[in-house]
Amino acid sequence: MPYCPQCGTEISGGSFCPQCGAQIGAFGAENPYALGTQTQYVGSFADPNAPPIPGFVGAYAKFWKNFGNIEGRASRREFWYVYIWNFFILLPFVAAFIYVLVRALTEGGVPFDDADDYFEHFDPSMFAPGQLAVGVVSLVVIGLYSLAQFVPWVCLLVRRVHDFNVTGWLTILCFVPRIGGLAQLIFGLITPTRGPNKYGPAPAKKR
Repeated sequence: MPYCPQCGTEISGGSFCPQCGAQIGAFGAENPYALGTQTQYVGSFADPNAPPIPGFVGAYAKFWKNFGNIEGRASRREFWYVYIWNFFILLPFVAAFIYVLVRALTEGGVPFDDADDYFEHFDPSMFAPGQLAVGVVSLVVIGLYSLAQFVPWVCLLVRRVHDFNVTGWLTILCFVPRIGGLAQLIFGLITPTRGPNKYGPAPAKKR
């Protein structure tokens, strides 16, 4: 059975594809995905079930909406959009905490090479007025947000590895000390499977 070289639809006859309207050659294409659009970089009309690749704001909304969902696939674009959102949400609180901590250490006369000793003999009086409050609030926000986004982030990682047709159990590598960050980086960069795989149709960029 020949296929449309544009969208991959089976062709039973005629000069034009009944799905996308593309002109059909003498034989069509043997592989429906050899030349077609069933990839993450083109329109989704080839497969009505193909989930759309969300935009920058939509990716973050989908991130929370899919809390606990490990089914299906997530594109590289979706993964990096969420990564950027989380990075910039936490950035001001991490910066504030580090600033307060460094000020407390330096003003308290504690050398950086003795920082471990300082933490063992923590003295809140070494903080200037307001510094302790800023540090505590920043640390609490970092902890609460990190805890809240842990489950949806794991689910996003699972869907991302599904995108290149690998079992979600591989995401365990993301939580191994010293290599976890590198594993997440690699998973975010791996090229997806073109067309559908055993985890579902490829996310498609709508025209």
